[in-house]
Amino acid sequence: LVVFILGSASALALGNIMMRLAWLRRREISVLRTNGFTLLTMVEYLLTQSACITALGLVFGFILTFVFTMLVKITLPSFTLVPHLEPDAVVSIIIAACLIMFAGSILPAWWLGRVNLAALLRAE
Repeated sequence: LVVFILGSASALALGNIMMRLAWLRRREISVLRTNGFTLLTMVEYLLTQSACITALGLVFGFILTFVFTMLVKITLPSFTLVPHLEPDAVVSIIIAACLIMFAGSILPAWWLGRVNLAALLRAE
């Protein structure tokens, strides 16, 4: 339950970041779309940006996890706990990160498809 809530919050935060990036570049995107760029190209643009953000978070998280597993040993009177990272956990983390990336890009991509290009160009 906690992982699902954190994943949903991450997807919402990434969606907010992507909406803000799309809003800041709305006029440039509208000019590109009027010059022949398709909606699929704009979706690829957003997915590339969210993939870079997600990949940076994954690399940072894996580095910290690796450092944590090397430095931490919990010793109790009768046993010692040594954390380690398993390959199936890495695969599930990457799958969850991809789901967060796609979920965070759906709303901005939908908004780019529904934006009134003439109104955006006229507003400038």
